[in-house]
Amino acid sequence: MIIGKVQLKQLVQENIPQFYSQEEKDSLTTNFICGILEISVTKYLIESEFIVSETQNINLKNSLENLRKGKPLQYIFGNASFFGREFLVTPDVLIPRPETEELCNWIIEETKTISPKILDIGCGSGNIPITLNLEISKATVFAIDISKDALLVAKENSKRNNAIVQFEQMDILNWKNKNVFSAHKFDIIVSNPPYILEQEKTTMRKNVLDFEPHLALFVKNNPMLFYQTIAEFAKEHLNKNGKLFFEINEAYFSNCKDILEIIGYKNVELRKDFGGKFRMIKGELFAPNF
Repeated sequence: MIIGKVQLKQLVQENIPQFYSQEEKDSLTTNFICGILEISVTKYLIESEFIVSETQNINLKNSLENLRKGKPLQYIFGNASFFGREFLVTPDVLIPRPETEELCNWIIEETKTISPKILDIGCGSGNIPITLNLEISKATVFAIDISKDALLVAKENSKRNNAIVQFEQMDILNWKNKNVFSAHKFDIIVSNPPYILEQEKTTMRKNVLDFEPHLALFVKNNPMLFYQTIAEFAKEHLNKNGKLFFEINEAYFSNCKDILEIIGYKNVELRKDFGGKFRMIKGELFAPNF
């Protein structure tokens, strides 16, 4: 069948939930149509009508229903772009975000150690450890997550992107009792941990709340729980001059800074993301176990 672009755009926009802004709707429409028809953005922009196969038409109808429910495109199509690479995403992992690309860029810029040893805590889809392994020369990279299902996704992404990452299942909140890295030291430890309080659920949009894994999003009572725990873990597991990096909630940037300084990290530095919000922090450990 042949369908005009104007008609197709209208059909898609009618199925996008109202909580999206018009700018977001326009972007979603373009990406949705390109994904369904498997065409480039350039072809979408220059063509006035499209040939839609029977299979694509069935997929269009099913995907429109998911779109109407607020399901993110990354989950509809099963993939997301991160640092110029494609990653498998399922409801077992968070969708990789541009802010996290900035965090990876910062780590890459800061890493001067030859053949550094790196650990990512709470790896999800594996976007951070895979990126660091591929972008930092001779990096030995480890990653942990509490979720077995998330680790399956991360391992598949590692294979797809020809990365070498050692994945382990571990509950970082229980690291003092069960620590798979008890004999390891690292040059870099990084984490984008859960930091949203459960009582904040009522303020969140359905596309996140109804579809992304709550285990990776929410923390009970104390938004600093993971930052405190990981900073204490890192103090025991960083080499001399090792560095700890976090992606943070902009609402708690000063709390994060205070925690790192109290625990004993030096040269604590906050960085803003492209939106002008403090979303990243770094601390350095000058001497082991001080």
